[in-house]
Amino acid sequence: MIQGRESRGRVVAPGRDRLRAPQSPQTGGSVVDRRNILFCMALFLLAAAATCPVLEMGVNDDWSYAHIAREFAATGHLAYNGWPVMPLVPQIVWAAVFIRLFGFSFLIVRLSTVVLGALCIPVLYCLGRESGLVPPFAAFATLLTALSPLTMPEAVTFMSDVPAFFLFALCFYGGVKCWKAAGAKDCARWAGLILVAGVLSGLDRQIYWLGPLLFLPAVAWVQRRRKSAMMWLAAAWLAAISAAAYSVRWFQAQPHALIEPSLNAWKRMGLRRLAGPSLSLAATMAATLALVLLPLLAGYVAPALKAASRKAALLTAVGALAGGFAASHLLHLDAPWMGNVLTAYGICPGNLLGTWREVLGPTVRDLLTMAVFLSCASSGLTLWNRRGAAGAQPWQDPSIPALVLGLVFSAAWLPILIYHSADAQPFDRYLMSFLPLFAIPLLRHYQARIGKSVSRVSWAMLALFALYGVAATHDAFARARAVLTAAQTLELRGIPRTEITAGFEYDGWTQLEAGGYVNHWDIANPPGAYRPPTCTGPPAVRLWFITFAPAIRARYVVAASRLPELDDAPAAPVDYTTWLPPGRRQVFTLMIPGGGYVQCR
Repeated sequence: MIQGRESRGRVVAPGRDRLRAPQSPQTGGSVVDRRNILFCMALFLLAAAATCPVLEMGVNDDWSYAHIAREFAATGHLAYNGWPVMPLVPQIVWAAVFIRLFGFSFLIVRLSTVVLGALCIPVLYCLGRESGLVPPFAAFATLLTALSPLTMPEAVTFMSDVPAFFLFALCFYGGVKCWKAAGAKDCARWAGLILVAGVLSGLDRQIYWLGPLLFLPAVAWVQRRRKSAMMWLAAAWLAAISAAAYSVRWFQAQPHALIEPSLNAWKRMGLRRLAGPSLSLAATMAATLALVLLPLLAGYVAPALKAASRKAALLTAVGALAGGFAASHLLHLDAPWMGNVLTAYGICPGNLLGTWREVLGPTVRDLLTMAVFLSCASSGLTLWNRRGAAGAQPWQDPSIPALVLGLVFSAAWLPILIYHSADAQPFDRYLMSFLPLFAIPLLRHYQARIGKSVSRVSWAMLALFALYGVAATHDAFARARAVLTAAQTLELRGIPRTEITAGFEYDGWTQLEAGGYVNHWDIANPPGAYRPPTCTGPPAVRLWFITFAPAIRARYVVAASRLPELDDAPAAPVDYTTWLPPGRRQVFTLMIPGGGYVQCR
C-alpha cells in the first residue's frame, strides 16, 4: 500500500539565491498519496480506539481544560480556573462545538482531540512529500509522529499538545510552500496560512508564536528579490507580532489566569545560576529526542557500519555501546530521560500515592540507552562520510526549506525552554513538534544517499514503539478507571467527594467543583485570590496537589499500594488488567487512622 516513485520537480530559477529549493510537484494528490494518507489515518484511529480512552475523569492536566470548555460551551465566556498557563483559545472553542452537539463528557472533549490528531496526518504527509520524500518515506515520517509513544498518550486526552501541534504543523507547511512560491500571489496565499495557523497555535500554547514570527522573516530573505512578495510577508509579520502582543496582554488580564513564573526568573536567580544546568538539560533533551526518533535512527546503523572501514566500524560500535553502558550503569542516566509521558513506570504515573511497579525494567532501559548511543553514532558517521556525495548543489535539495525552518525554530525554542526550566520542570511531550522537524531531513538524506526504501529495521522498530505506546496508554486509562471506581464506591456510601483524595486528576476536579478555582500562588488577578494554606494531617500521605485544593478535607485515600501510615478502609481493593507486565494490578482504599484528616486550608 505504501509505495511510489520519487518525483523529480523542476528547479525554479532563483537568480543568485542559493537557498531556493526546487519547485515540487503537486503533493498528496496522486492515487498512491491519497491511499497512503487514508491508510495512515486508519492506523491512527485504530490505535486511538485500542487505548480505550473511556474515562469520566481527567488525565494529567486536562481536567482543568475540560472544565473551561464546559463553561465556555454553556456561557460563551472563557473562565480560567487557576491552573492553565496557556490561553487554550482554539482548543476550547473547538471542543465547545463537540459539547454543544453531543453534550459534555470527558470522552467527548477527548474525541475532539482525536479528530485533530487524524487531521494532522495529511498535513504531515504532504509536508514530507513537499520536502522530496517518496510516498513510502513520507508515510514513515507521518507514522513516526502520529504513532509515537510520545504522541499517542496526548492524542487521546484533552491536553493542549496535539491541538497546538496540529496548528503548528499547518504553519510549518505554509512556511515550506511560501519558501518555494514562484509568484507574489502564491507567496501571499501561503503567508496567509503561516499567519492564521501561527496565530491560532500561539493562542493555544504561547511557544508556537515562534512559528510565524520566525518563518516569515526566513521566507522573506529567500523572496527578497520580489518586492510585492516582501510587502505581503512584512504585513503578515506585523499582524502576527501585533496579535501575539495583544493576546499576551489579554491573557494576563483574565481572572484566575496564571502568569508564567519563568518570565521573572532572572530577577530572583540571576543569569549565572540560570546558565549552570543549561548544558545538562540540553543533553537530556537531545537524548530524549533521539529516543523517540530511534525507529528512524536505527535504520542508519547497518549502512554506516557497512560503509565504514573495519576499524572505524569496530570503534564506532564498541565506543557507542560502551558509552551507553557507562551512562546507564555508572552515571545512572538510562532511558527514558525527561519523563512525564515516557517513564520507567509507564505513561504519566506519579499522580497517586503509593508505590509503583516498573514497566520498563533495568535490562530494557539498558538496551534502549545503548541503542540510542549506537544509532546516534552511526547516524553521525554516515552524515560525515557522505557530506559531499550528493552533487555540487546541496542547497537545491527540496528538503532544504524544512531543514532551515526547523533549525531556525529550534535555535529559538531551545534557550526559551532552558530558561523556562528555572521555575518549571521541562517535560518530554514538549518535544513532539521536533519529530517531523528532524525526521524529514534525516529521511530525505537516507532516501537520496543510502537506500531507496525505508529500512526493515526501522519499520520493525516503528511497529514496536507504536505497540508500546498503545499498550502503555491503555494501561494508564485502565489504572485511572480503577481509581475512579474506588472513589465512586466511597461516594455511593454517602461519603462526600471533598473527603476523598484519589490523585491529582480526581482532586483537581473536586477543587474546581467545590471551590471554583485552584488556589495557585501565580494567580495575579484578582488580587488576593491566592491564600497561603496551612496544612494539617500526616505529612507522609499528603499528595503534592493538596496544597492547591483547600476545598478537600480528606479522610479517605485511594492509593496505588498500602501505606504504613494508613488503615484499610471498609472497601475491597479494585482490580484492573494491564497489557504490559505484570498484567493484574490493584488500587487500594485507605483511611486516616483515628478519624484524622489531611487538609491545606
